[in-house]
Amino acid sequence: MIHYIIKDMTAVFRYMPYGIVAGIFAAIVFSAINDVRIKKGKEPIPIMSATCFYMYLVIILFITFLSRESGVRSGMDLELFSTWGINKRNNAYVVENILLFIPYGFVCAWARKSARRFPVCVMYGFVTSTLIEFLQLITGRGYFQVDDILTNVLGTIIGYILFRSIMREENTKQAKRAYVYLTIFMLLAMIMGIIVYDGTDNSIIHATAYGAMTVVISCAFQMKNGKRRKRYNFIMSVIICIIIALIDEGAQKYIFDSDGRLWDVALDIIMTAVGGLVYLIFSKLIQMFRKE
Repeated sequence: MIHYIIKDMTAVFRYMPYGIVAGIFAAIVFSAINDVRIKKGKEPIPIMSATCFYMYLVIILFITFLSRESGVRSGMDLELFSTWGINKRNNAYVVENILLFIPYGFVCAWARKSARRFPVCVMYGFVTSTLIEFLQLITGRGYFQVDDILTNVLGTIIGYILFRSIMREENTKQAKRAYVYLTIFMLLAMIMGIIVYDGTDNSIIHATAYGAMTVVISCAFQMKNGKRRKRYNFIMSVIICIIIALIDEGAQKYIFDSDGRLWDVALDIIMTAVGGLVYLIFSKLIQMFRKE
């Protein structure tokens, strides 16, 4: 699954020139509008955030709509969670739909003050995703799928959380830097999670991914909490990964009718503990990347 995601995400860069052109045009328009607003004594539009928002909207439209031929695909799928579990290609689409709207949730809250309230930002994501799905259905450029809306909204929520964590005005520079590190490590944890859910039959590789994910999550807690809470970081990351391992194997057995085995759970837990120990051994190196 992960190689599909990497391939598709790499292909997205071909639409960047369209977004850049749209961003330049939007910046010119917003600058002209601000001249008028300033003369009238009104608050100017924040050009940087507004430009990024509309630039990313254009990129989303090209990815989900304008890049497809009309009449190629049509239909509706109103069943929840029908996309996941069919094959690795479909699983990759689910993850990509989440990743696609993470920047959207961030720039939406950044550009629009109303979207800095959680329900409003979620509504923006829901409306944008729903409109895209209807456009795909009407023009035959894609299927109308409830799963797409659900995953897009989930991505919006993640993006909103990242915005609130990093851009809160009351955060100090040190806190913002820590949140930036936390965000980087959590994204790495997401990549490790993708490896875990890649459906590989090799139990050792599967368990090793859990060990790596434990290290990443521990580092994320380290960046957030500081050097004096290493044991807490270790315990929390191990607990999180054990819960994920139990949910993973349980879902395989009871939801996807796959082979959920106790041995795999035990191996995952062992490698989770090993990952935590690796973090404790090398935690001093982490301090080099964060000045206390």
